[in-house]
Amino acid sequence: MVDASGEDCLIVKNGDRHQDHATGIESHNDGHFSAPRDSGSVVTDANGRIVGMITGGTGLTGSTDITYVTPYYFLDECIKKVFPNSYLFPITDSTKA
Repeated sequence: MVDASGEDCLIVKNGDRHQDHATGIESHNDGHFSAPRDSGSVVTDANGRIVGMITGGTGLTGSTDITYVTPYYFLDECIKKVFPNSYLFPITDSTKA
């Protein structure tokens, strides 16, 4: 997957502060990936697909910016144990409507 600049892109977080593309462990943008009270925010890839949820982080320190993200596949498995018929963004075939 690549971003608008043609760079390989793993995750994108679009929150109140700014949009950030991450490749590996390096960010294309300076600044925080997440901020206080971002826990619970959805993290998406460049195509808007959910890849996880922010569960914590350090914010920008003198030399690091660490954000913890729980993968969506794990969250989906946990949700389906309690709500087996649940789904996110239902897929429909408009040709059968």
